[in-house]
Amino acid sequence: MTKYFYNNFTLKERLLFFINSVLIFAFFVFFSNNIIYPWNYYPIIFLTAICQVILTLVDYYNLKFHISTLQNIIQFIISFICLSFIVILLSLLSKIFISPSIYFFALLIILFSFLIRSIYYSFIDHFDLYEKIVIIGNQTHNSTNFAKSVILKNSHIYKLLNITEATEDLDKDNSIINNFKKNKVKKIVLALDDRRGQFPSRFLLNAKMQGIDIIDFNDLYEEVTGKIAIEKIRPSYLIFSDGFKVTLFKKIMKGLFDVVFSLILLIISLPILILTAILIKVDSEGPIIYKQRRVGRRGKEFHLYKFRSMYQDAESKSGPVWA
Repeated sequence: MTKYFYNNFTLKERLLFFINSVLIFAFFVFFSNNIIYPWNYYPIIFLTAICQVILTLVDYYNLKFHISTLQNIIQFIISFICLSFIVILLSLLSKIFISPSIYFFALLIILFSFLIRSIYYSFIDHFDLYEKIVIIGNQTHNSTNFAKSVILKNSHIYKLLNITEATEDLDKDNSIINNFKKNKVKKIVLALDDRRGQFPSRFLLNAKMQGIDIIDFNDLYEEVTGKIAIEKIRPSYLIFSDGFKVTLFKKIMKGLFDVVFSLILLIISLPILILTAILIKVDSEGPIIYKQRRVGRRGKEFHLYKFRSMYQDAESKSGPVWA
């Protein structure tokens, strides 16, 4: 998590992470001392770490893009279910966690964390602590206008300062970079539909030497929205992208999240699964579960098991048919 934390989190996201860690820890200490009975620091530190892992996995600390009300609710539900599931497991392993009041506390701690994030948003807005961004582009280009709308509508930590036209004079005017430094510009976004004859290489190099980050519009769009602007990407974007690089940490965390969350959903949906199996058996003859061979990552074959949705041997005469 340390590698992910320092590579992917911005300074404001790290600050929120540390603030929330301290407050969750303090909340656990208060809860154990005043609601049930005192715990030592080891279970408190462990539960604090578990909470932070869960919140990180649901993108709670990602302030780069705007979270809708529906996304907020989904994050909250997933966080509460995962934390409750961990609490249940701990209850089975140790008498320390058997008290029923801790399940109510799981709800409180998640509510508390989401309240802290809302306060943090208000703090950034009130004191104007946004990271200043300038777009280098052309008002007639779709990419420039698209980048403008992305920053204005989505991000909680970025603020668009202005749009600077990509002209030949840009490479000759050093006062523009000085003005950027004066206004504490952190990033320059290059947003041009066509860079031929308009790429201000000298200007961008000077800005880079002054400590200003230079990013492509596609990178900004992916960072702010969590999506890829497919209609805007070039082959070079895929060639130089690090999205195909899967670290050991990502593999472990993805596998852990997949297994834990799948088990939780399996337990919750078990009554529906049993009812579905009964209905399939009553409706037609044949096995309840359908087995099919599929091709997965790197051409590796695996067997998929699912509820049978067709009659037995439905394609025996026609052969496999596209749905």
